[in-house]
Amino acid sequence: MVTQNQLVETRNAAREAIDRAVEWLLAQQSSDGSFEPLDAGLYCYYKSPMALACRGEVEAGVRLTSWIKANALTEQGDLGGRYGRGLMAFNATYPNAWVTCGAHRLGMYDVSYPAIRHLLTLQDPDTGGFYRVRPDTRPEGEPSPAGVYTGGIVPGGQDLLCASMAGLACLATGHVDHAVKAGAFLDRMYNIQPAPSERVYTQARNGELITEFPADQAVAFVIDGRETGQNYFQVGIAAAFLARLYQATGTTHYLDLAKSYLDLTDHFGPDRYSVGKSGKVGWGAAYVYRLTGEERYLSIALAVTEALIKLQGTSGSWVESAPQATRIEVTSEFITLLTEMQAAFV
Repeated sequence: MVTQNQLVETRNAAREAIDRAVEWLLAQQSSDGSFEPLDAGLYCYYKSPMALACRGEVEAGVRLTSWIKANALTEQGDLGGRYGRGLMAFNATYPNAWVTCGAHRLGMYDVSYPAIRHLLTLQDPDTGGFYRVRPDTRPEGEPSPAGVYTGGIVPGGQDLLCASMAGLACLATGHVDHAVKAGAFLDRMYNIQPAPSERVYTQARNGELITEFPADQAVAFVIDGRETGQNYFQVGIAAAFLARLYQATGTTHYLDLAKSYLDLTDHFGPDRYSVGKSGKVGWGAAYVYRLTGEERYLSIALAVTEALIKLQGTSGSWVESAPQATRIEVTSEFITLLTEMQAAFV
């Protein structure tokens, strides 16, 4: 049973963590609005507009988004520009959706509308999923240490992560019909899982799960309930998007499906609510709790919130030993997620 004291204590601790993180993030921003290292490209800043917007740092957010428009937004509405996409070179959808959501929340429509028009070209009209890259893309080079999402091995499939983040961008910009198609993709992905109490496959091609892959790349394709350190965020962001889709449409099936995705975590490893990859699970649980009042989901959101607070470094950032671009990326995400989660603790 969650007590009122626990709610208050966790909410206050989350606010303090967010304030420290925002102070650190603002200290990293250059006078022209950018974040260095510039040669990290899109990877360095794509989550920061949303982080700044949701904390009311509008001036800093507008400066950054204005810099993005001048230096990264292409005529086609893609993002990269003169400094490239960095570690997001082989993910065409996920980072673009983050920028779209953040820019729109900041009122920077001259960025969000071109970006969403480009993003919609990456939606599969048959499945409703969004491609990380198009299947006909033939990248050259070796895989990066970050794995198939950002390296040279690109199967040209669709996954829960990209469909959900792109779906959130569709909702933010009023493209509810496209969001509904993304919801249909998530519905199918859930219903065709062969053994969800053991493992959850997260990628698909041509409407079918990708179940065969090199063993050393398994974490990018499946959440294995027998292992720790899995990509729990895949089901977490699915739940977050579906809860928002329910709000936009009033269709209760989406809320039920959001709960079903979260319930899959019952079968995951013991670290499912306690590591950085758990962040989006808490995000989805917080949304579902706000809509249902079911304490089970509040407990998940609280557990994840408390875990993220413990993981925060002394500087106010997260992953302090990582390269600067990664620190900015992860800190920006956790500012956003903690802000969204603490709103559930009222």
